[in-house]
Amino acid sequence: MRAAAAGFPAGRLETAPETATLTLTSGRLIIGDPATLFADAKPLPLTLPRGTFPVSWTPERVQLRLTEQRPQYWVRRPGFTCVSGLGCLLDAEALASFTDLGDEPVDEYELLVERFAVGGAGLVGYGGLTVFAAPRGDFSIRVGCHRGTVVRLDCEIITKDTYSVTE
Repeated sequence: MRAAAAGFPAGRLETAPETATLTLTSGRLIIGDPATLFADAKPLPLTLPRGTFPVSWTPERVQLRLTEQRPQYWVRRPGFTCVSGLGCLLDAEALASFTDLGDEPVDEYELLVERFAVGGAGLVGYGGLTVFAAPRGDFSIRVGCHRGTVVRLDCEIITKDTYSVTE
C-alpha cells in the first residue's frame, strides 16, 4: 500500500513503506530523533556525496545507500537515543526548514507524527526529511567504506548482539 493513499498530502510524500529517497544537497547528514532536533543539531563528521540516494528500512535498521559498491569495511560512529519512536535522516540544509515551519520546533514534529501515524509506513519522506519507525532506545551508526569512500550508512538499534555482527 502506498502511504499517499492513506491521507498524506499530495506531493509531500515520496515513499512506499520500506523504501524512500534522501536528497543530500550539501553532503552533510544529520541523523537523530525528530522530536529532539533543534536548529543547533550538528551533522555527522563525514564527507558524503551530493545527490539523491535510496534509503531502505526494516524494524531493526535503516540504510542509506550512497553507491552500488559493497563496503570493504565498517566503522562505528556514535549514534543517537530515540525517545519518540521515530528516527530521521536529513541534509543539514533541510534542518532550518524543519525547525522553522512551526512556532516552535515541536510544532513541526507534531505535524510529522500525525502524518506518519496515518500512513502505517515504516519509512516516510516528509518536508526534506526521511523519517523511519524506530524502537525507543539507543542507536548505533555504522559507516560502510570502499577504498576510503563512504558507500553505505546504517542506523541500527543497539542490542547485546550489535557489536558482534560482521559483514
